[in-house]
Amino acid sequence: MTRSLLLPIAALAIGEFVCAGTVRAQSGAMNGEGGQQLVDHAAQTVLKIMADTRFETVLKHAKGVFIVPEMVNGSFLVGGPGGQGVLLTHDNGGPWSEPVFLSIGGVSIDGPRDARTAPLAMILTTDKAVREFTGGSGFSLNGGAGLTIVYASAPGRAPDARGDVIVWSGESGRFAGADISRAEIIPNIAQDVAYYRKQVNTREILEGHANNPQAAKLKAELPG
Repeated sequence: MTRSLLLPIAALAIGEFVCAGTVRAQSGAMNGEGGQQLVDHAAQTVLKIMADTRFETVLKHAKGVFIVPEMVNGSFLVGGPGGQGVLLTHDNGGPWSEPVFLSIGGVSIDGPRDARTAPLAMILTTDKAVREFTGGSGFSLNGGAGLTIVYASAPGRAPDARGDVIVWSGESGRFAGADISRAEIIPNIAQDVAYYRKQVNTREILEGHANNPQAAKLKAELPG
């Protein structure tokens, strides 16, 4: 093979290797340690949410919450800006469930694609929203899910709880205007298995068939 052909092929191979490495990195560390770091960061995000007292009542009566500690504008996860997060459910005022790991991508964020990050949370206020997020096979928010999405209102006004999903953002810039209506939500099964150290699915985690004591801090930060 001639040198002129070898160079493009080598460049393509390197590009594929770098792309694959980027996807793996953005999918989160597939081990218990990486999962614990995400859970700890989610607990810190809850403190940021609770700093706005308007959300205490909303979270207390929520059916569930999906917390993404870092939304990455430069991410190519699931076809667009996104990140890794944890979902917890809250049934009839009982204790919060153990966390389930999910990925989100395809979020529309205004501005240039860079590596800037900010936290994002989706508060699930209806059983319908919980069913979509806990289906275990992934779904698109605009793919027939039929969920009404509302965004946290301006400071001083109570969040509009009439939607199925209330979106909170920890930044006042372009992340606050992130459009999740076309986002893809997919389960991070490998991280679930690594974190609970056994083969387990979304439903089993939420029903209490898996437990990791190190998730206690996150659950304690959420209002019961």
